[in-house]
Amino acid sequence: MPFPNKGIIEIPFEVVGGSFVPFIPPTGSKNLGQKLKDLKDYLNDTIRTLDEILSISALDEILSKSSYSETRRIYRKVAIKLKDALNNYLNNVLQNVINDYNSGRPIEHEKLKIVKPRKWIFRILEPLCFIDNSDKVVCVQDAGEIKHENVRKFLFYYEVKTDRRPQFVNKIFIEKPISFVDRDDYDRKNGDLILLTKQQRNISYINDIKHSQGSIRVANQVITYPLVTPILIDEGKEIRKVIGRNSVEIALKVVKLLYANVGYTIRTPIPNTYAYAKFVDEKEKPAIIGDELETYAVKITINWTRWFEDLCIANKKLCDALISEIEQDLKDLEIRNVPPIKKVFAITAAHSLAHILLNFHPLYTGGERKDLGELLMIKDESNTLKTEIYLFDTVHGGNGVSELLYSYLRDILNDALTVMLQRHIRSEKSDRFYGEPGDVKLGSWPRCNYGNLALSRLWLLRFLAAHNGVDLGYWEGIVKSDGQVSFSFP
Repeated sequence: MPFPNKGIIEIPFEVVGGSFVPFIPPTGSKNLGQKLKDLKDYLNDTIRTLDEILSISALDEILSKSSYSETRRIYRKVAIKLKDALNNYLNNVLQNVINDYNSGRPIEHEKLKIVKPRKWIFRILEPLCFIDNSDKVVCVQDAGEIKHENVRKFLFYYEVKTDRRPQFVNKIFIEKPISFVDRDDYDRKNGDLILLTKQQRNISYINDIKHSQGSIRVANQVITYPLVTPILIDEGKEIRKVIGRNSVEIALKVVKLLYANVGYTIRTPIPNTYAYAKFVDEKEKPAIIGDELETYAVKITINWTRWFEDLCIANKKLCDALISEIEQDLKDLEIRNVPPIKKVFAITAAHSLAHILLNFHPLYTGGERKDLGELLMIKDESNTLKTEIYLFDTVHGGNGVSELLYSYLRDILNDALTVMLQRHIRSEKSDRFYGEPGDVKLGSWPRCNYGNLALSRLWLLRFLAAHNGVDLGYWEGIVKSDGQVSFSFP
């Protein structure tokens, strides 16, 4: 934002309201009771998937071994907040609505607390304060009309550790040994910001903070991540479908999604500070700001129970070797107490497969990374483990990218496999297992809905090799001899 004689100043904005209309996901001719039940089931599937990814028991150990541990920890917090928000909505809003419906009481759409935005209202993060040319802190509500020539530096807000939720004021982060802040106030007479600690000590911005060192630090920027997730609400017809070997199916189909925003996380780049969430509504009664997205998607379904069974029937030696190698991979990373290994492997390989396609599709589709969204569903019922990957056009009505992805999927995977194998041969230690940016890792935006967790380039390569009837070591030998591996999928 330009100011006279002040160059360019970046000002963060916050969404504070707008015009919204009640929204219930349309699902054809189904009655309201069936719609509510379906929405509950889909929400449970979404939450279960987040929970499965987050609850791999060795996750904390895996994170500590990773060279990208800090980034993964941040992403994990985002995924946890998203799961908590959806759980809150499911238990504190939707379940009450379902109970009312089952009791015969009339249900108004407003009670669902799903709203569709019609008009957004933004504001500068408040209270907006600034340091004037005489080094005084002045806040907008006290200043009246601001004359920008009197502004030396804008202070958008601060974060303080309190017993309550952090507050929005100016860009100051206070931590121990100053202890927690009980209250903040503005000294209007002196144009100062006063913080009262639990030790009843008053801290003055002008006298104590501006020139301080040590435990009081000033952040220069704020980092936010939206808490957004696509929720499947209906599946339409299959346009095309191919059934591969070993229980892998790929289909191009129409899907309906609720693209749901439940809030966002806030953090500063100051080391050892924490991220916290701001929800759309009260935490006890959360709302969802969402909209229906009817679009096209490539759906990749893998029945892992049958996949392992078929592999063991076709090649018992290869099947046993794969399980042994997975166990050894975890031992090499000093990871213990892992839940059922086949399940961990399946979730990780499926998620990694989705990311490879997201990162490499632009070479063939001509689209951008943001043109496709990701939805992963993990189903473990009736002794059958399945993963369902939906890679969907992010535009209502479709943008054509998913159709091209379906047509060129084998070619995209083939090129990605070449890059992955070359990197795999060169890499060592944790990079060998987790992969590197540009293969199974997604960048910070568009971000991974699942926190870039449960990813492994090594396990994706092991899966693709076994799916083609060979051990990964066989492919490694070909690549080291400058050869080209023979590959087929699905």
